[in-house]
Amino acid sequence: MSETTNFFDKMTAPFSQMYTEQSAYAEAMREQMKDLREKNMTMVKSSMEDMLTLTRAGVQYQTDLVSEMQKISMDAMKQSMGWMKSDK
Repeated sequence: MSETTNFFDKMTAPFSQMYTEQSAYAEAMREQMKDLREKNMTMVKSSMEDMLTLTRAGVQYQTDLVSEMQKISMDAMKQSMGWMKSDK
């Protein structure tokens, strides 16, 4: 029976070693994927924050522009009314 065990061990040892190596390789790959996923989420969050900052700046610029245009329009209207009012 000793010969059978030795024969069986000889036949299964390479497969056992291969399984152990592949398991370690798969675990390392899983860890790398986890790290990449975390980096990806960090980049996505950063991009979203940048996009939010740019959107806020754009809305503020449009608000300031509209306000300035209203001011210019009001000044022009007051000036035209002044020209109409004066009788020379």
